[in-house]
Amino acid sequence: MRAVRMWIKNDGGYWVPVMLLIVGFFSLFSRGTPWQGEWVWTVDWANGITILTGPLLAGVVAYHTQRTARKDWNPISYTAIRPGLPILHQAIADWMVASACHLIVLLVALTMTAATRPSSTFSPALLMLGPIVLLAFAAVGALSGLLIRSIASAPLSAIVAFALTYLGATGAIPALFRVGGSTGSLVGLTANTYVNLAIAAFSLCFSVVIATVVVIARAPIVRLTWVALGTVGMVIAASSYVALKSEGGERYVLSKTPIEYVCKGAVPGVCMASGTTRQLDNLATSMQKQAQVLTSLGIRLPANFYQEVPNHRPDPHQGLIIMATDAVNASDPNPSDVADYLSLPAACQEYYDGGTPPEIPLQARAIVADLIRSKNGLQPFMLGTDQLSSEWMKSDRVDPWLKSTYVSLESCELDALHLPF
Repeated sequence: MRAVRMWIKNDGGYWVPVMLLIVGFFSLFSRGTPWQGEWVWTVDWANGITILTGPLLAGVVAYHTQRTARKDWNPISYTAIRPGLPILHQAIADWMVASACHLIVLLVALTMTAATRPSSTFSPALLMLGPIVLLAFAAVGALSGLLIRSIASAPLSAIVAFALTYLGATGAIPALFRVGGSTGSLVGLTANTYVNLAIAAFSLCFSVVIATVVVIARAPIVRLTWVALGTVGMVIAASSYVALKSEGGERYVLSKTPIEYVCKGAVPGVCMASGTTRQLDNLATSMQKQAQVLTSLGIRLPANFYQEVPNHRPDPHQGLIIMATDAVNASDPNPSDVADYLSLPAACQEYYDGGTPPEIPLQARAIVADLIRSKNGLQPFMLGTDQLSSEWMKSDRVDPWLKSTYVSLESCELDALHLPF
């Protein structure tokens, strides 16, 4: 550790952590903060910064390694006995700096989500995936710097490292260097322990293999201990690769436990999946407020509207809230979206039979949502944009059509629906 501290103090300087933090925070906030309020998505998105910081680390390690590899190290003037250890110490020092920067970014993300008082928990083991995969990126840089021994190794290793993450994302190879970056809510999913363990095992053993290659390449005498260690690491890394390729590499799978909902408000109540309840209070208030234009006409509303959870069949006798990805963890609901939620009083089977959703019910729902918007003083999306719909909205046929249509949508009598114009 003394040698590692020496590298950090004398060679790392300030430019490495500054670059890593700039890239890390840029990645964290590159799409805003739709993850804020959901623990698992927060951790996953923060780990996803390694998609950029990992290749950057590989380039930094390669730059330092190629300089070290060209020097004639004297064991008397350096505490390492084996000539390969200076390179390893440099790589470990860079990795430690990168891991510290990663944990700083992760801590900021976790603090932001904690401030919203989320209603779920997450596995602390997920926090370790970022530093572990960074170790593999550092190994890529060390190998590149050792083999090329030119400043060109830095950009080359960064390109190769980024290519590994890209190929993993496309499915061309298992996602061995990708441990985060999900662009949507992870509600209804659970971490795939098998895949995460395989990724961690590959990263650690891949790093061990590269370390043995560095030491053996620089040592005047090849020791069987290093050969044996590298062989074991290679076998485990290869096994992890095969396991991920056969498994498919999905880091999250459908949760086998029933979805837990947290409900708020009277009819219509709002129920959101546990872990994504940041806007529950505000959404329940907004739903009840906008629903008054329906209840004032004597329209019966379902007892509750449930948040849709992907790949989980909703209750056909309850209302359904279908949210855009970026809206799931919003602090306040969009009033126009609330009108859309109210326009779906039942999750009818026809919407989920695997075929193309029926066109007339979808158009009828859109008109109902626009009427709710209009009656609440909001700008409709479609109604009023042409002469035909404008004349219809001024007629006395609007309320009777709205009442009969809502009853058909709520009872799933979709064949009884007709469009007003």
